[in-house]
Amino acid sequence: DIESDLLISAGIFRSFRIGYEQSLNARFEAMVPPEETEELVLYPELVWSPIRTVSVIARSVIVPDDESTAITAGATWNIFQGLTLLFFGTGTAASDEDDQVPVAFTLGMQARF
Repeated sequence: DIESDLLISAGIFRSFRIGYEQSLNARFEAMVPPEETEELVLYPELVWSPIRTVSVIARSVIVPDDESTAITAGATWNIFQGLTLLFFGTGTAASDEDDQVPVAFTLGMQARF
């Protein structure tokens, strides 16, 4: 049944230029279920680029109904054209201690050809 799997997502995005090379991007998205049995989910994100090759990222997934959130912070560094290093840390906060997960770290590399 398609109607039971339907979710509606809407968001806003804004990019700010700060000086010559810096930029700040802000995004906010909400996933709204059409039926009241599902939960609203919010996705805020900020990306600050102090120089063209480095970005500092903060994003979150927030579920207001069960008072839980997952927070991710990290950075990317474009070493060479097409080669980027990525580092992220993620933690959770929940009203129920059973839902909390320890902090996780991710280190990665992205190559584009």
